[in-house]
Amino acid sequence: ELCHLTIRGSVDGDIIYAGVYPQGREEPLTELYLSDGLDVVNGAMLYSAMRENFCGQNAMLDYLFPVWEEHKYMSLKQAEDMLGVDLSVFRDFGLPLEELKLSRLKCFGVLALMHREKTASGESFSIRTEGLEAVLQPGEHTTCRAGMEDPAEVLGALEEKLSALGITLGGDRLRMLEVLSVTVEAGEDVSLRLPEDLVSQNMVDIVKGIRAVLRELSGKQQTP
Repeated sequence: ELCHLTIRGSVDGDIIYAGVYPQGREEPLTELYLSDGLDVVNGAMLYSAMRENFCGQNAMLDYLFPVWEEHKYMSLKQAEDMLGVDLSVFRDFGLPLEELKLSRLKCFGVLALMHREKTASGESFSIRTEGLEAVLQPGEHTTCRAGMEDPAEVLGALEEKLSALGITLGGDRLRMLEVLSVTVEAGEDVSLRLPEDLVSQNMVDIVKGIRAVLRELSGKQQTP
């Protein structure tokens, strides 16, 4: 399930909201708010999923894992400290086009690379090459859909054409992905605010302590 994730979200200025859904799940595993000043994650959702998984394997662990009763959100740095993982890929995340100033010339240049056709709902622009299928439907509610196999390789193959238009898309971070499918819709205006009431360091230390105990128990179980 965790190898097939769906991310749904919205953008308001420099704030990005994203819900992360494992395959087949209706509820998100967690949710993120990313901005220039602060990046936060719903730690309560992550912790609850971890607690449910561990306690489901051994009822005795139910006494070891306290129920999360504090504020839901934490900074990504707190999450890194708590879970012992590197989340820099999220902390350094930025929308691929956020720094581009797409002039009319660049827009027409991109459309020139795409096949134009008339549909029942209006005009549609598409491009289909090996490993890539993208469709752009302009209109009152513009929609762009793209699917890529080996996205880093696809973007690398398009790099020369896009750079001629003054467009640079970094694809190196996508090398961990086998398949990438993206749908972007121009919707109604949204108003996003970063959560301000973050979890205390005490809760972070408690979970770090639990992790240390579990590692120790795991080590003892592996000793003959």
